[in-house]
Amino acid sequence: MKEKLREHLSGKRILLLGYGREGASSLALLRDMKVPPHQIGVADLRLSPIPDPKDDIEEEITRHTGEHYLDALAEYDIVLKSPGIPLSQALWKQERERLTSQIELFLKYFEGETIGITGTKGKTTTSQLLFSLLSAGEQRVHLAGNIGIPIFSMLDAIQNEDLVILELSSHQLHHIRSSPTCSLFLNLYEEHLEYYGSFKEYQAAKCQILQGRGRAFINETLQELGGEQLGSREITWLSKEDALHLDYQLPPQLAAPYHRMNALFALRVAEERGIPRKLISERLQRFTLAPHRIEEVGSRNGVRFINDSAATIPKATIGALEAFPHTATLIVGGFDRGIDLTPLRDHLLQEENLQVICIPDTGDQLHRELTARSPSPTRFHHCPDLKTAVALAHKITPPGTTCLFSPAAASYHLYRNYEERGDHFRDLLEQPSPENQ
Repeated sequence: MKEKLREHLSGKRILLLGYGREGASSLALLRDMKVPPHQIGVADLRLSPIPDPKDDIEEEITRHTGEHYLDALAEYDIVLKSPGIPLSQALWKQERERLTSQIELFLKYFEGETIGITGTKGKTTTSQLLFSLLSAGEQRVHLAGNIGIPIFSMLDAIQNEDLVILELSSHQLHHIRSSPTCSLFLNLYEEHLEYYGSFKEYQAAKCQILQGRGRAFINETLQELGGEQLGSREITWLSKEDALHLDYQLPPQLAAPYHRMNALFALRVAEERGIPRKLISERLQRFTLAPHRIEEVGSRNGVRFINDSAATIPKATIGALEAFPHTATLIVGGFDRGIDLTPLRDHLLQEENLQVICIPDTGDQLHRELTARSPSPTRFHHCPDLKTAVALAHKITPPGTTCLFSPAAASYHLYRNYEERGDHFRDLLEQPSPENQ
């Protein structure tokens, strides 16, 4: 694998587009391959224009920063793009032959089996559960990708006889020309519209996981996808009905309807790959969700607090409310990306005993529409920030019930990511509640 990459990169001028976790791992690989620093460039809007010990970039490496950092693409033979760096369609078309990514190069040159997992929601849970289940077998299994582990950081550990599970975001799939040998497509809802411009373009990015031949497990709600988008794969369609009748006892943390669906995908793949039922059952009972996903973060004055900061779309928040029917207070709102809030608004109007605390930006619109349409507008509250919302939640949530923080929106207007937002929520709970001050 590394030798093929070395040959691909040999003698080329290489630009690392984006210098976060993935960009840093790409630079580490280039160093390991002895690529001369003067053949490497790094382009990032936030990069320091002068050498800085904190970013660990050699002085001989060219830096491209500031608002015109994308102008550097034409100066290089290969551009290794990190996920999430926004490029216009015109720029993609203009620079397509030099643009690539870690995921695309790995899928192109790795000779072993890969399982790719995508979907608007549930990718991390399904990836971690499937990794746990398949690790019970005899084949060595690795997990990388959008889970937070750049695939280039694992190349020394991966052999061709191994199985590699890749959690894949739309950004990682956008425009790739290779795909996994087995693909899981969990679901599809409006998301990242500020990046793609339309739901159709977002859907097209996700469907890249299905190109070519191989195996696929797909949510039956996506049967409307056209034949061209489905590639030439052997497809198993999975349904909510299947998830309701699983032949396994799920642990409480996977009991919510949407987590049952995630579990269904992982279980079907594990069964098909011959993992014994006894081992599957044992691994299921030991499984724990990643942080910020309907995570219980403790009780204060008899109130149970749930951190669901990973809920970045309305559908996820509706699912969380269904998973916790005794929720008395919901804190909702975040970065406005133009996603339709109507389904969430209508659901909240039907939850007649639910107190709803709305925070900017999307909470501003939600609060206006909820108070205008509800016969009980006083149960809808507006707070300027999360700190004020948590303080209010302490006051209005009765003991013996639940307060759910499930924003139904992204976090980029105030936080680096949903993890930082969830950590802030947890930190606020560590502070004395108003009654104890």
